[in-house]
Amino acid sequence: MGPKDVVEVMGEKPYQGEFLRGKNGEGILVYKYLTRPTPFGTHGEVREENLTPLVFVNNVLEGWGWYYLETASERYGFVIKFKDR
Repeated sequence: MGPKDVVEVMGEKPYQGEFLRGKNGEGILVYKYLTRPTPFGTHGEVREENLTPLVFVNNVLEGWGWYYLETASERYGFVIKFKDR
């Protein structure tokens, strides 16, 4: 499943997206979807904990979730930039 397929299934574009390069030149695309609502009283502030990352390698969905993103970063040698952690 590629990025266009995921957008079609999810019904909307991702909240955030980032393109990275793996240590062997792999194209790594990370889409982050808003999957948990923001708590009332936070003025709509979206934190990393409200998002679920989807990891594409060379335009193929390889996995999702924070644990998978960390695993992929080790496997492909890219650095994850966290805002909230």
